[in-house]
Amino acid sequence: MSFKFNTKQNVYTVGRAKVGGQPGELPTFLIGSIFWLGQKMVTDANKGIFDAKDLYILPGLVDIHIHGCAGYDFCDAREESVTGMAKYLIKQGVTSFVAASMAYDEDRLRKVFEVAKKMVQSGIPGGAQLRGIHME
Repeated sequence: MSFKFNTKQNVYTVGRAKVGGQPGELPTFLIGSIFWLGQKMVTDANKGIFDAKDLYILPGLVDIHIHGCAGYDFCDAREESVTGMAKYLIKQGVTSFVAASMAYDEDRLRKVFEVAKKMVQSGIPGGAQLRGIHME
């Protein structure tokens, strides 16, 4: 796979499985979306260690076509909007999304796509990850 995030992607051991890492390296899973401090199963929150005995791990949802949510619009070409969407989506169980553009002029779409490229490459800490663009 040719795509890699510029930021370090953690690998976690869940039971006998390893999850996380760079795209395609291991199954994608966002630990922070389902566990929180004080939960009994978390044995070491700083190291990402927890006891998953007798529990199920479900894959995160992938939204393949979304223009906006929670008052944020992908096509306003602002990093704050993409981050706002990502932080809302992760709370809904969506770990990855493909943002959809609309029929705008070329200059506006160029700005939208530049922001998207930056967000895809850098990753979005604490949010669902933007994986690409659905161009309308």
